[in-house]
Amino acid sequence: MQSPRRILVVLLLSVLLIFVSALPALAETSDLGLFTANISDCSIIISGIVPDFGGQTSPERNAVGDPVMPFYVLIYDDGVELLSIYIANPQVGDLLEVSFLIDEAIAGKANGVGIYLDFDGDANNGVFDYIDPFMIPDEVFERCVATTCPYPLTVGAIQGRLEFATQVYHSPSLQSLTTVTLPAGSSWFVVDGQNGFYKLFIACQAHYVWVPAEAMGPNFDAVWGGRSLPSAGNLPSS
Repeated sequence: MQSPRRILVVLLLSVLLIFVSALPALAETSDLGLFTANISDCSIIISGIVPDFGGQTSPERNAVGDPVMPFYVLIYDDGVELLSIYIANPQVGDLLEVSFLIDEAIAGKANGVGIYLDFDGDANNGVFDYIDPFMIPDEVFERCVATTCPYPLTVGAIQGRLEFATQVYHSPSLQSLTTVTLPAGSSWFVVDGQNGFYKLFIACQAHYVWVPAEAMGPNFDAVWGGRSLPSAGNLPSS
């Protein structure tokens, strides 16, 4: 017969295993295993040892003849560069470590972002290593962005385009009209919809504004491709 103490230990271990398995993954290894990306507090830390490509990718050499490779660490989303860091000629074998602040620039990327290492600063021309997607849990976004961005771009926001010049409202009500007008053809992120209005993200330090949903249409650029906007309901009859 098992002792009560042993049963308790087994139960505690089971609870710990369930808890650990439920934690979000905060670290990833790159496709080729050359570098890793981790979340630390409100930063993405990217680190690894500069590899030796034998001068095949970059013919530059340092004073003792070892190959050196100026390259970039890039963060992309849907083919669009969000952030980049240029590394000037690190030597083979150097420990490379760079960090990106998790802020409004990469907030709202529900499907993750891509992290790339390349030599010309353009991930669309080919890269030598990458992690894509690198997922950042929603709770990390919310905690980190709230400290620097009182009016954040929310996760899952969709970009639309104004069909015509439109005066904005303080709230989803016809009684809250302002004197501010947004130009026709300008693109804005839609973060909510109700009462026949869309709530728009303007900037981190700027209040959200509302526009009638009829003024907003899909954005048909290369990134958004006419993605449908959320339902906004109907304007009040009076």
